[in-house]
Amino acid sequence: MNTGTKQTARILQYMETHGSITALQAMRDLGIYRLAARIHDLKKLHWVIERDYITVSNRYGGVTQIARYQFGTRSDVVDNDYKQFDPEDFKE
Repeated sequence: MNTGTKQTARILQYMETHGSITALQAMRDLGIYRLAARIHDLKKLHWVIERDYITVSNRYGGVTQIARYQFGTRSDVVDNDYKQFDPEDFKE
């Protein structure tokens, strides 16, 4: 299993446990510095992941928007090419 695969598995498990993930959470909690790249990898593997933006305070007291990723639903997809999260996929 290469590093990208290990990282994507960690991201999926984190999102299942916490409901969503941001770049700061990925860095702090998982040691993953390129969250958007790993999300892109997951989407190429047909995982349904949605992005929204949340407003947070920065260290200078200003506000900024950051991306938050979470599992989505694809009502527009008829076939089964797209994956919904299943914790059984990660059991050894």
